[in-house]
Amino acid sequence: MHFPAILIPFFVAGGLSLVFVYFADRHTSTPGARSFAVFMLSMAIYCLGYGMELSSPDLATALFWNNIQYIGILSFPNLYLIFVLQYTGRGRILTSRNLGLLFLPVIFFYIVKLLDGQLQWVYAAPHMELVNGNLVLAFEWGLLYLPISIYQIVVVTWANILLIRQFRYASRVHRMQIAIMLLAASVVYLVNLLYMLDVSLSPALDG
Repeated sequence: MHFPAILIPFFVAGGLSLVFVYFADRHTSTPGARSFAVFMLSMAIYCLGYGMELSSPDLATALFWNNIQYIGILSFPNLYLIFVLQYTGRGRILTSRNLGLLFLPVIFFYIVKLLDGQLQWVYAAPHMELVNGNLVLAFEWGLLYLPISIYQIVVVTWANILLIRQFRYASRVHRMQIAIMLLAASVVYLVNLLYMLDVSLSPALDG
């Protein structure tokens, strides 16, 4: 394994996410705390998995860690929505049936991802490239890559609309909390848009 400096932020972010998991789990009486903890755990899996992918010396290892991080990638939008529903007092709609319907696409997408070595419906023609001294996993978009991204954006946007509606009636403290969540979501939107458009924020991040 090699450890390029570019992976440090991902390990830091993953570690911070685990800290949030710890503190949220100690306040389970707060509405949405438990779902927030699981949401943060999914982010930790994504960040740490991506860090390990960046440290991978070959394609097989990189794809292994990529499959691990996809647990977080595919689940975090739904977990974010569940947290927002509970935070805004709408947790009653989270019935077993509705949760099953919500996660059905995620389960399907993840099974496809695990079979992607044969199907290549998510990552087409995966290979390793040396970019600015960093060995990275490169690929072309497969058949389901864009539908997965659209599904995630729709779910996250649904959650953010609920937060915006809640902002109008929230107390001052809750308005501050909602504003912070929406600000964080706007960063995610921006970074995702730049990624989809293949726009790099730094030469070190090319590829």
